Amino acid sequence: MTKQKNHCIKLLIFVTIFSTTSSTSINAQIKTPYQKKVEQLNRKFLSDIGVSKALIDLAIKSGDNMAETIMLFSEGRNAINSIVPTQDGKLLIFLYAKQFAEAEKLKTSVDFQRDQEKKEKEQREAKLKEIENQKKQAIFEKERLEKEKIKKYNNSDLVQIKSEVTNEFNAWLKKGEFEKTEDYESRMKNNCLENFEKINYDAVISRINEANLEFDLKEYNADKEYFSIELKYKDLKWIDVIKVSINKAPNFKDHFRINEGETVYQNWGIYENQLYPQKIIITDDQSENHYEFILPITKFEDYKVSTSVLGITNSNFNKLEFSFFDYQSKKDKELELANLQKKQKEEEQIRLAALKQKQEEEFKELANLQKKQKEEEQIRLATLKQKQEEEFKELQARQYKFESTDLGKLQNFVKKEFKNWLVKSDFESNSDYSTRIKTQADTKFANILDETIKKALEHITKSHFFLSLSDYDADNESFQLIGGYTTQDTILIKISKQYAKDFYRTFHSKEIKNEHEIIMYPIKMEMVDNNWKVVSATIIFNNFWWGNTSSNGSAFEHVAENVYTNKGIIYYNNGGKPYKATDLKELKNTIVFPKDVYYLKYEYDNTITTQKLNFNYTDLGINIPNVN
Repeated sequence: MTKQKNHCIKLLIFVTIFSTTSSTSINAQIKTPYQKKVEQLNRKFLSDIGVSKALIDLAIKSGDNMAETIMLFSEGRNAINSIVPTQDGKLLIFLYAKQFAEAEKLKTSVDFQRDQEKKEKEQREAKLKEIENQKKQAIFEKERLEKEKIKKYNNSDLVQIKSEVTNEFNAWLKKGEFEKTEDYESRMKNNCLENFEKINYDAVISRINEANLEFDLKEYNADKEYFSIELKYKDLKWIDVIKVSINKAPNFKDHFRINEGETVYQNWGIYENQLYPQKIIITDDQSENHYEFILPITKFEDYKVSTSVLGITNSNFNKLEFSFFDYQSKKDKELELANLQKKQKEEEQIRLAALKQKQEEEFKELANLQKKQKEEEQIRLATLKQKQEEEFKELQARQYKFESTDLGKLQNFVKKEFKNWLVKSDFESNSDYSTRIKTQADTKFANILDETIKKALEHITKSHFFLSLSDYDADNESFQLIGGYTTQDTILIKISKQYAKDFYRTFHSKEIKNEHEIIMYPIKMEMVDNNWKVVSATIIFNNFWWGNTSSNGSAFEHVAENVYTNKGIIYYNNGGKPYKATDLKELKNTIVFPKDVYYLKYEYDNTITTQKLNFNYTDLGINIPNVN
């Protein structure tokens, strides 16, 4: 590198001298004094540095190319190389350069005219050379673009897929080394089109699976509240937007990442010999939001090909054709049918699982076996879609919740009793059994239902329930009585501030004595939201100072109806004599809550929707035996 640099420096010095002292060819017009002086200096300089007379004459004869002529010969190069590095050589060059500069004073108008003509000639030659170079460059660029176009076409998806299909299908058409002739002929006869389609489809899908989207999130437009995003897929680049509210924009920009595993490419087609999707759906890793981007392509072409186009010939077929759009449509329909069949199968599996669950409850002896079957079923169903799993769990939860309600328990009891009645006894003939089922089934079910409802209501209305007292609401001058048949039976009672404190102290103590009790006696029940609800009742406030009021420990048992209908007449254990209790609403103008027994008639005064218990055995999923 150093040698080359030194050589360039020497040549530069040499050319600099002669470029300012150009000579005219011997054959040119008559020399001016200036030209003669320059030629004299050139000869003397070349002679002083050791150049032979023959080379000097040749160089002088070359005119404007004198420096190049000297450097063409080793003699000239050696002479230049010998003087440039030395101090004497540098001094010599300096002195001659000064003499050449002095010679400039000899120039006349002829010299200036010739210099101008020479300059114009050089400019014309340079312009022609530039035009020639531009033409060569244009031809080169055209050839380069044509080569790139051919290379791009040869590397395109369309060409690569066709090449792959041609090679693979030709290989498939050949008879295998270990393939019997009859097997080969059968394969050729029955599977040519099917395999040609499959090879084409697999080749396209293989390219599709290599899909790779590049993106660059740009600056946020605060006024219109969106991010610009530059997307690039293969050679196609375009700008789209992502709508993001301004309060979420900073965090979105800091954390936005595309989840490659959740990028979905839809509706593939051919555009400029490449495979492109019509739509790309991406998922943000941070927020798991989905964003859709439509590629700026107006027309997607179908990938269509035939054996004749590929140059594939065979005696077993004339022409085989493949269309990706048609084949994909067929695959989509097959997939849709498969998904439908799968869904039906899964729904049937869910139904069977629910049935097994009921059998577990009805037959305790099979609990372990059914549990094992359920676990195995749950493992197998683990691969199903999350939505279906949640729906199945929700269905189970609703069933369990319903069966724990009063209506659920009532229906289960009626169902069990009616199923027992439907069983043929050992002492019953087929004829008698058939007659009984045909003539009595509806009546029997109605009787079982009525009797079950009657017993349930009798059990509740003959019972009593303890209530608890809430904290006092001074603004509304009221307490809440909490409890009853269910914890939802919350009753509001008005107690004036005058005796509220003593009333609270009487019934809110953590150590309430037996005689200080609040008891509800249901009078009327209705089925509301699958549970019995008290809609009318008698509430007893026992502040009777002298002790228990019932010999069996249940205060005022079976007296609710008397209080409710006879204005407070109750009975107690002191000889069974009647005692008149006080209506709590009549208690006024007192500070100390008096020792007495009080009652309150409770009527649920809000609007409720009651359930009619008029279902039949078909509603319970009971099928009557098929009897002749």
